[in-house]
Amino acid sequence: MASGDYAASFAIVGTANNGAVQEVMNSECMGQYLTGSSHPRWGDPQNYPWTTGMGLDYYSESNLWARYLEAKFPQGGRIEVVHINNDFGKIYADGLERALQGSNLTIAEKLAHDPQAPNLDNQITTAAASNAEALVLITAGTFCSQGLAAVEKSAWRPTVLVGNSCAQISTTFAPLTQQGLTGNGTGVVRYYYAPTDPDVEDQRFATLMTDTLSAAGLDPAEAQYSNGWFWGWYIAAVLQNASQLRGGLNRANMLVASYTIDQAWPMLISGVTSKTSGNDDAYLFESGQVYSYADGGWTKEGEFVSNDGQQKNWPTVSTG
Repeated sequence: MASGDYAASFAIVGTANNGAVQEVMNSECMGQYLTGSSHPRWGDPQNYPWTTGMGLDYYSESNLWARYLEAKFPQGGRIEVVHINNDFGKIYADGLERALQGSNLTIAEKLAHDPQAPNLDNQITTAAASNAEALVLITAGTFCSQGLAAVEKSAWRPTVLVGNSCAQISTTFAPLTQQGLTGNGTGVVRYYYAPTDPDVEDQRFATLMTDTLSAAGLDPAEAQYSNGWFWGWYIAAVLQNASQLRGGLNRANMLVASYTIDQAWPMLISGVTSKTSGNDDAYLFESGQVYSYADGGWTKEGEFVSNDGQQKNWPTVSTG
């Protein structure tokens, strides 16, 4: 990095990876844009102006869970939280606890699982013993399917919500059907479509994506390919907008363009916006809709919730 032979990076994947380079990149005025991590700390233009986030951040998503659960259980209830024992899981769980303050809902337990655990059977068994009204599962990878399978095999029938990392049909729900299970009724916050989702609204763009991927010998159902298109859209928007500013495509203009995004990915869920506005609103996505999964498809649940502009930035969120 010290060579200065680059202008910026986009979509570095992972919270740990972004955290490892954030200080040095900002000290060198090198753009670290549209991070491939949804930790809310990337929305901190006051202290780290050369770093910007991308996806629906953990606090925004947990706030959407809270609003949905409050509407579903107006008389109150208890929520079990099973989360992976790392920064990803802890921030989500903390965000949900904060979002529930002042409501009639309480978190019964926060049960952490080791990232190297063989399964989630112990955590789900403990959670089921409470007979709580709801379960929020905050994990990733094969743990998504394992957790849902353990719930479905039990006698416990809570309202189940999973994090966005578990929202893919191909990687979370398809493995359940192979076990004779369904995952039906599981709720997720969605803010954009995958091209193979059965309810996708913009069929023309979805067809373009699936045809292009298929022609390249790639599986359109693989979530990481559609995520690449998603990030690529906003990378292109930043570069294109920067090139139109006085002075053209340079570091300063890329920084300005990253904090003035106002272009919508064609596959966003209806009602979701994607805007940034400098120090006033550093988060690109803050809204979404809870959908429930059933038999290979999605059904809207509750109301669409917009938190646009409410979180503002990391200093506001972290002291909220």
